[in-house]
Amino acid sequence: MTVVNGSAREYVLEFVSALASVKQSMVASYPELRTLSDVIPLVRRGDMDRRGASREGVSYAIHGFGCRMVDREGREVDVDFLPDGSEVFDDWRVIRFAESLDDGIAISRENVLSSCRELVRDGILEEVRAGWFGPAGLKE
Repeated sequence: MTVVNGSAREYVLEFVSALASVKQSMVASYPELRTLSDVIPLVRRGDMDRRGASREGVSYAIHGFGCRMVDREGREVDVDFLPDGSEVFDDWRVIRFAESLDDGIAISRENVLSSCRELVRDGILEEVRAGWFGPAGLKE
């Protein structure tokens, strides 16, 4: 596996784009969802299965305070939810996403973190707590 430091930013941006895509698929497939974070209370009440797949082929698995989704292309997008419903992710989740692309390129945690913080400075992400990020300005 080749380690490419300059690609961490591209992987973070692709992760954010994939998150928007799987979120759209999930919300479109499940009328009970106003936003993606609504899966947690629905699962806890038994109104939605803990694991399943959207009409568009996005598989999901609920865990703790979050959701792991895999789209038809095999891209893994895993997020946790804040109390306000915002989706957040850390460097580990971006690395898992990059690994799911199976393109033979590895990125380091340090490069992912520095890329995320650069994207915070660019106004694309927010650092909601140390090492945890979310798309800027997308609070529901």
